[in-house]
Amino acid sequence: MKRTSRLTLTLGFLLIVAFAGVLIIQTQQRRAWATERSKPTPEKPRPHIVSLVPSVTETLFMLGLGDHIVARSDFCDFPEIVTNLPALGSLGHVNIEAIARLKPDFVILSDAQAQSKIHTALAKLKINHLGVPANSLNDIYQSVWDLSERFSAQENAKLWMEHMDALNQRVQASAPARKPRVLVCAGRDVSSINRLYISGKNNFYEDIVKLVGGENAYLGKLPFPMVSPEGVVQMNPDIIVDIVITDSTETVINALYQWSSLTSVDAIKTGNVHILTESWAARPGPRIDELIRTLAEYVAEWDTRQ
Repeated sequence: MKRTSRLTLTLGFLLIVAFAGVLIIQTQQRRAWATERSKPTPEKPRPHIVSLVPSVTETLFMLGLGDHIVARSDFCDFPEIVTNLPALGSLGHVNIEAIARLKPDFVILSDAQAQSKIHTALAKLKINHLGVPANSLNDIYQSVWDLSERFSAQENAKLWMEHMDALNQRVQASAPARKPRVLVCAGRDVSSINRLYISGKNNFYEDIVKLVGGENAYLGKLPFPMVSPEGVVQMNPDIIVDIVITDSTETVINALYQWSSLTSVDAIKTGNVHILTESWAARPGPRIDELIRTLAEYVAEWDTRQ
């Protein structure tokens, strides 16, 4: 009997020890798992980006990627903080050696630059680069989304897309019954109107004119034709939008005076000549909403005068 009792006590003691051992092991495992979970998740490497397109630079900042940019083009100036970064040239004149020294993960180009000698030079150095198309409104929307996907910034892109969808619906709903003929002058020598580069076919300016309820005064097939004052007279636009990027009030006054010489044009007769001086008027990027709103206002103003 005593032997049986001792055996029972021994087995009980061993079971208690085993159970305690399991508890200790489980506690240690839970602590280890908790410690592992509490460790910060290692951040993905932050890509270093050289942006050689002002509108793309603005897009990257809008997406929350501004601190990824290590260099810019000479014309990248918005937001203002970007001017603290080194400027490496513009258009077809880019400092390839300076880009190579920075060892960027990506160089972002315009669609035209991506088909130029810049592409050839970057490819030769095996530097990742991509061109961003921006010919049409749809190109702009798609480019914003493509950049957001490439750099994992879709949330900000979605918010921007929703904002643009709402804006487009509002301006379409308020478009007038009669469509005004709109001429957009996208570039010229500010000293005269003898050589005007205007918005032609299949570009974002024409898309916006149509979106806000107007029609292109130009009926040809070229994307950005050069026209003379006589050509403007023949087109006889109802609204003229002259994009002259400047801080000078004198330049604006002179521009209006130059247009006033075309006395037979309806836009001049009715006072529907507008000088746009802000940089967003020439940049197919996230601030395109400013251009849409502004052209919608010009069309609405014209409509109230009819």
